[in-house]
Amino acid sequence: IVAEAESAAAGKLAAAERQAAETLAASRRRVREVEDALAAEREREEHLLSQMRQAREALAQHLTATRSGLEQVLTQVSGDERVRTLIGGQAGEVVEGEPVE
Repeated sequence: IVAEAESAAAGKLAAAERQAAETLAASRRRVREVEDALAAEREREEHLLSQMRQAREALAQHLTATRSGLEQVLTQVSGDERVRTLIGGQAGEVVEGEPVE
């Protein structure tokens, strides 16, 4: 009876050790999968951040060019005698009134 019990216990112990080894291997595989997915997500995030930086830079350049262009147009218009004549103002004078459509 003792020998049978020892044999059964040894079998159960071996089965438990196999199950533990399989569980450990499955856990390690899952950790690698999660790490790979996380690395891919980090790479995607870095790519998106780079695109956002490029878009921000392009927008800043566009806004600077637009501002510069508007300032240039306003300077030209304010110095144009024909425009002042049309709105009835003098050079350097601020004219208030309804906007022209």
